[in-house]
Amino acid sequence: MLEKGLGSGDPPSVDNSKSTPLQVESSVATSASKLGTSDSVHVEDFPKGFPRLACFLDSDDTFMVYKRFGVVFSRLLLNKQDEVRELEMKLLAMDRADNNEAGAGFLMSRSDDVQRDQDSRPSWWDETRPALLLRLEKKVLEYCEAF
Repeated sequence: MLEKGLGSGDPPSVDNSKSTPLQVESSVATSASKLGTSDSVHVEDFPKGFPRLACFLDSDDTFMVYKRFGVVFSRLLLNKQDEVRELEMKLLAMDRADNNEAGAGFLMSRSDDVQRDQDSRPSWWDETRPALLLRLEKKVLEYCEAF
């Protein structure tokens, strides 16, 4: 049975010598009531493996300690950040290419920029500015949602 430590701050211990089911209190009992059951939740009611381990870990807030994968998240965040930076630099290059009398109208009117024909764009542009802005928006949203 799951037993709380006797002194304050003592970790709970598991006594395997008792034959009563391992009862889970606190948040698991609350979870059970949310599931429409009024009975106590028993760890043994869950299949062995991750389901049972998850039930046990949920039985006390102090058990909820997990690896945060900080290095991996940092690498993923830096990668997303660099993808956004690359698109941002391409957008700036497009804007600078149009920073003249002939291209100024495209910088001041989205509808003109959308309707711009292939011949009026520099040859190195492999996409339109609106298409690039759409890709940039998706990347920025991925960046924000991922973390």
